[in-house]
Amino acid sequence: MRQWTIFWCVFWLCLASARAQLPADPLEVGDNLARLGDYEGAQAAYLAAPVEQLSPRQRRRLMWARLALAQARNNTLEVKRLSGQLEELLRSEEDLEIAVRLQLVRGAVAYRTQDLAGAREAFSRARPLADALNRQGNPIGSLALYECMSYDYLQALGSKGRPLSQDYGRACQAAHQVVGPSAQPLWALDIYRSLSWTRLWVWQSWEYSFLAYRKQDLPLSGEWAQISYVIGSQAAEKYWKAYGVSQDAELLTATLHAYLELTEGFAEAPSTPQILQLLAPVFEKLSATPTVERFLLQGRYHRSWARYQFFARKDAVAALKEYQLAADFFGKGGYPIDQMDILAETAYVYLLNQAPKNWEPVVEANLQQLLRLSQDYSYPLGRYYGLGLYGVLQARAGRPKEGEAMLRGCFEQMEQWHRHAAATPQARNQALERPEVKLFGDTLIEILLQQGRSQEALETTRNLTAQAETAGLDLSRIVPRDAQQAHDLQSLVKTRGQAGQLQSQLQSAQVGGDLQGAAQIQEQLANNRADFEKTVNRLRQRDPEFERVLSVRPSSFSKLQAQLSPEVVVVEYYPSQDKLILFAVTRKQLRIFSAPIGRDQLNASIRTMRRKVAAREPLDDNSLYSSLIEPLEPLLQDHKVLAVIPSGPLYYLPFSALRKNNGGYLAERVSVCLLTATEFPEVARYASHGIPKSLLALANPDGTLPGASREVASLARLFARNTTYVGDKATKDKINGNSDILHLATHGTLNGQDVNESYLQMAGKEGRLTTGEIYSLELDKVSLVTLSACQTALGEFNPGSEVASLSQAFSVAGSKTMLASLWQVEDESTASLMLSFYRHLLTGKSKAESLRLAQLDLLKQPRWSHPFFWAPFELIGDWH
Repeated sequence: MRQWTIFWCVFWLCLASARAQLPADPLEVGDNLARLGDYEGAQAAYLAAPVEQLSPRQRRRLMWARLALAQARNNTLEVKRLSGQLEELLRSEEDLEIAVRLQLVRGAVAYRTQDLAGAREAFSRARPLADALNRQGNPIGSLALYECMSYDYLQALGSKGRPLSQDYGRACQAAHQVVGPSAQPLWALDIYRSLSWTRLWVWQSWEYSFLAYRKQDLPLSGEWAQISYVIGSQAAEKYWKAYGVSQDAELLTATLHAYLELTEGFAEAPSTPQILQLLAPVFEKLSATPTVERFLLQGRYHRSWARYQFFARKDAVAALKEYQLAADFFGKGGYPIDQMDILAETAYVYLLNQAPKNWEPVVEANLQQLLRLSQDYSYPLGRYYGLGLYGVLQARAGRPKEGEAMLRGCFEQMEQWHRHAAATPQARNQALERPEVKLFGDTLIEILLQQGRSQEALETTRNLTAQAETAGLDLSRIVPRDAQQAHDLQSLVKTRGQAGQLQSQLQSAQVGGDLQGAAQIQEQLANNRADFEKTVNRLRQRDPEFERVLSVRPSSFSKLQAQLSPEVVVVEYYPSQDKLILFAVTRKQLRIFSAPIGRDQLNASIRTMRRKVAAREPLDDNSLYSSLIEPLEPLLQDHKVLAVIPSGPLYYLPFSALRKNNGGYLAERVSVCLLTATEFPEVARYASHGIPKSLLALANPDGTLPGASREVASLARLFARNTTYVGDKATKDKINGNSDILHLATHGTLNGQDVNESYLQMAGKEGRLTTGEIYSLELDKVSLVTLSACQTALGEFNPGSEVASLSQAFSVAGSKTMLASLWQVEDESTASLMLSFYRHLLTGKSKAESLRLAQLDLLKQPRWSHPFFWAPFELIGDWH
């Protein structure tokens, strides 16, 4: 407690004396005003500095000060302009400290605006400079190293999605080497910038914890929460120690932010009320310092209290009062983005966390204000939340027409974000798994169904599923077929990156009141989007199949329905929060069914079934059959094929192994195949290719699948025309489209965290055939691609997208059907299943029927009667 008393005493002494003791030097005046959060005063002081009288070193110092100030004010336009001027100054004389700071600012701003290429380049340049300074014992070097490692860490999190404690520990150790103030100016702003990285660490870890909690993976959620809390605690301790050495007022501000990071993110932690109570005297006196930073701190402080009151104390009255105070302070301080986030949060808490009914008038007023502000400040995320949350509110108030209009606008906003934003594929994947996205979808579909608009409801579910299937694809990872396609793909990636930067610059201009600059940027954004669409149209004209990679294609339901094959029932499942909706389509009718199983319960049941299959335990629970298949039984009596458009974890479910009450499997009744939502408009073009006559097979490229070598040897004897490559000859350059069937008996890893990291193992130095490379293959003559040794684990974020992405890649390459395994298969049973499958196929049976008959052949054999052996393979695409 004594430590806290000293802490606050020093704080107020610094704050009270800072303005009275401002030095005459304009540079130092600006530095001190910046530390107090008086950015306007600091800007005026820097501009008043007599540039012509300064030495080259002082000019660089001044330029750096202005650049740091522009970054602190989130003025990306000014950052871009000043960084170019500073780079010019650095060409005349080397200055390691200023040079590394320049690259760190560039990297941080690029990362914030989703300019991933720019961030990568900036931090690549900063790393050797940071190492050099660190070897000299310069604290700027250790802090710079911390920022570089933070960037590396967050990039690694995006691809792996698991806690990386060792990486975090190394970066923190580097940061803790900062033991004293630098002789150079604005060291405090260096610390403050590093805090923004720490905040990203805390936020990202907390976000993973939240998503894991929503998926009912409590151990993983707890692991992430612990990591996040430790990061925040160590950050607060780090800044406290640094302040103890420097006695700098801005470092004290950074310390407050670090503690608020903990209380905002961990409202229910036992330490939260103690921290907030210890901070209370500070925030009671902050009114004596009317600065922009004061309003930001007070806004965060009241947001922390709001979350604590609601989630820990369950005091909704006190929580709403604190939320409104937070919104007021953010508004007064000129923080419209934070203000909009708070306005959205009140509605989010009300609609998703059972706040009392008397919140509704305040929530409605907040949402109206949010929509106005998001329009004024061109904040797409604010508009997305405003429309979506208000749409749900309208629907619950008995105003379905208004609710529908707003929800459609919300999803249009989301689709534009997916189409144009430079967000990482991981960010797009994670966004789709957030609970509000599910809530918005549930509400819109329910509105349409209540009004009897079944076709529109089905189209809505397909669009949502199709977005999920394509969200994670990274255009820069697609290998082009030719120079023109390469140019167009690079153009799309570049245009998306520029759009992200322009959007950030537009917000900065609008927040800063630069109306002329905002108008110019809006024109640039319009031109940017026009260029994007021109490139998309050019790609579509040259390769119509490629359009599925870029957007959800509209389709005429009635036309598609009329062209369905008479033997098929197409069913699309939509799991809502409290029930499962089944859309069943035949050539003659569209039927809607429902089952009383909610999204979470369905996902848990799928996990349970997968676990039982893997452990080869009896499948004695028929609840999945009752929910998924039983409502369809009247339709299945007259149709031979069940084509399933799955979503999420349904991709991992072996439908053929679902059991009826009497013990019979679905495979004993009908053939089953899967259709991706992006592929659904293609079903009218599906048709039999006739009996396949030729086979190209590659097997066992790394020598770990001896059974695969024997498998393809047996299969080859079935085809008069066959080509096989085994072992080190099974390289990816051997793959071509000259055969009817392409059979790949090799390890396949489908990455549930990043679909772009999925690959098929081939031989040779460049042994991995990635999803991006599959797009460049020319497989127009191939009617079937079989992957007989793939394995798929349940994806944590946007589950099923890795399966859909691989299928889409082969489809765009030309082959409309993929046969792949859902789990690691057993050698001997797989060889037997494949042999049986191809034998049936060569008698003229369809692909789906051939797979069903092969499954039954194994089911009849006692040693392979468990679904583990006969049910791992799913047919995706054309079933004929």
